[in-house]
Amino acid sequence: MALERWCRYAPRGPLAASRFSLGARDTVVYELAKPKPDGTTQLVFPVTSFLRRLCAVLPLPRRHTRVYHGVFASAHR
Repeated sequence: MALERWCRYAPRGPLAASRFSLGARDTVVYELAKPKPDGTTQLVFPVTSFLRRLCAVLPLPRRHTRVYHGVFASAHR
């Protein structure tokens, strides 16, 4: 239940949930809004690869997405 809710929430934002579908043999298919210059209209990923890529772009909970270093850091004198 919680995993399903997370999977529904995670693709929000730049990824349209209505363009996702499950393909044959445990694959995730994403329909592109516009075809790429080479004519590609959809992206097909194995489920594990898709989840790895999705987790890589999601920010960690309760963490800032921007961290400043050097002169711009909050503790700089």
